[in-house]
Amino acid sequence: MCLLCSDIDELKKQDPRSQHQNTFATNLCSAPCNNPGCCCLAFFCPHCVAYNLRKRALHNDMTRYICCQGYLGSCCCFKPGEMGERSCPECCLCMEVCCCLGLSMSSTRFVLMDEYSIQPDICDYRLMCFSNTLQILSCICMIAGIFFPPLRSIARSVHHLARLVFMIILSCMAGQIDLELKLRSENGLRTKIVPGEDMKR
Repeated sequence: MCLLCSDIDELKKQDPRSQHQNTFATNLCSAPCNNPGCCCLAFFCPHCVAYNLRKRALHNDMTRYICCQGYLGSCCCFKPGEMGERSCPECCLCMEVCCCLGLSMSSTRFVLMDEYSIQPDICDYRLMCFSNTLQILSCICMIAGIFFPPLRSIARSVHHLARLVFMIILSCMAGQIDLELKLRSENGLRTKIVPGEDMKR
């Protein structure tokens, strides 16, 4: 996922999911209007919603679960699929949503995009890039505040703003995922793995 909002169109072209044929039932901008209940619940209780959405995305088959569904590569002691997920997937998922909330929700979204051949939305890219940019700005301000004490109040304000935007977008993402799962369940649309990808597992 990009860090800056420099060239969204080029970013979408580079994303292999842009070749997918389907689209989400709602983009992130429209999610609060199309699924307000889930968005509100995700804002105030994000960890429980993230846990529930992942289980539903896996069709309640926790034998399919690995940390972040393998979308994050191995690094040092972090090795998805080799950290006890098979023996206690529910516990591992609980730890995932508590420790890596944003990555957990994004991974669930990727599961749907790959299984149902859903392409990314340009509006979604813009919102995510905006949030990522605020996170970077918050980090820079925090570091600057260490060396320049007068900047600490500004750093705290930017941090709270970045956190608020993150939670709003996370809630919209939860609403988007929940609505997609509901509609596909009602219409009887089952898993559709993109040929050649098979979620790389």
